[in-house]
Amino acid sequence: MTTTATHSRQDLDPATNPETGPVGLLGEIVLIGSGVFGSLALSALSPVLPEIQAAFADTPSAAFWTKAIVTIDGIAMIAAPFAGFMAARLGGPRRLMILSYLLFLVAGLAGALMPGLYTIIFTRFLVGIGGAMLTTLAVTLIGDRFADRAREARIGFNHATGAALIALMVMLSGWLGDHFGWRASFAVHLLAVPFLLCALASPELAQFRVRPAKDSSANQPLVGTVPIALLALVAGSIALSVPIFLPFHIKEIGVDSALVAAQMFTLVAGVSVLSSLMFGLVRRILSGAAVFGLAFLLWSVGLTIAGMSENLSVLATGVVIIGAGGGLVQPSIFSLLARMSSAESLARNNGLVKGCFYGGPFIGTSLLQLMLGHYPAGISLVALAVLALLMLLIAVPIAGINERRHAATAQ
Repeated sequence: MTTTATHSRQDLDPATNPETGPVGLLGEIVLIGSGVFGSLALSALSPVLPEIQAAFADTPSAAFWTKAIVTIDGIAMIAAPFAGFMAARLGGPRRLMILSYLLFLVAGLAGALMPGLYTIIFTRFLVGIGGAMLTTLAVTLIGDRFADRAREARIGFNHATGAALIALMVMLSGWLGDHFGWRASFAVHLLAVPFLLCALASPELAQFRVRPAKDSSANQPLVGTVPIALLALVAGSIALSVPIFLPFHIKEIGVDSALVAAQMFTLVAGVSVLSSLMFGLVRRILSGAAVFGLAFLLWSVGLTIAGMSENLSVLATGVVIIGAGGGLVQPSIFSLLARMSSAESLARNNGLVKGCFYGGPFIGTSLLQLMLGHYPAGISLVALAVLALLMLLIAVPIAGINERRHAATAQ
């Protein structure tokens, strides 16, 4: 006997069902803009990491624990796969998003008041949980409310807007660090305030339109998502380790400024924005597998140039190429995931893959620090370039296989 997946789909008329109605302007701001918070949890303090390390130089293994300020957010991202579950238990995605904005805001600002590295790391863990929930729910709601080109466009805008906001916030973090000290950089977490207000004014995001069926047999098996999750884990290790090692490499080439470090990261993010905005156009020209190959090739070339650079102009060239590749990676991963996921499994799959992507730095950066911690930071960037080249050989077949399966299912 064949079991048919069943789900409840609400009437889309906001007059009769305001909790699942068409997404308004403020709701669009929430969905497209909330992609920033997972990355901001990881990158907000990147420009001032050398200053934080110097401030706590007496702490045992200060270099390792300073980088843990970023990598601990990767551990916190294990919360991402539970976003759908938590939303159901708390009364819907909007309520969970409001709580997550508050957690991100309060824990983020509290870090500025902490007396030591270990307590700062604890607040960063809480910030990471808030960021994990927000980025996962935003992408899940996009997949829930939109289809086909509208979905792919918003996924691209979600990443592009996130990258643009990250660029601005990291620049602000560096400027605050240079002028008022590294503790002032924690003020960038105030970005959560306008999004919190928009979420409070967006009742149409209160519930998912498509809700998981009570019959668990209707849910898509998890095994099909595992290759994409592993791909996201390595991609996250590469993408989110760059802002950790880049400020230290900038110091190695003789530039001692948190603002310059922020400017380099802003350059990465700015090019990433342009690349993400072109994702829809690129996908019309190239297959998903070809886009993956192009992205990882650009990463490998850019990381090699940046890691071997000895002056800012060469470093900036590498950074531009890194940004071009990075802007294609996340939209490629989540567009592929949305196509292969059933409606009932979308929240779970998005959470798993988001958690793996943002958890990547914990594994990647920690391993690089343990293996190459006694070498210049530029060597770690070159090591990431080698990893990107290896992933090119793995990602292209994975994307190709999933595309063929999706095409066969559609027929």
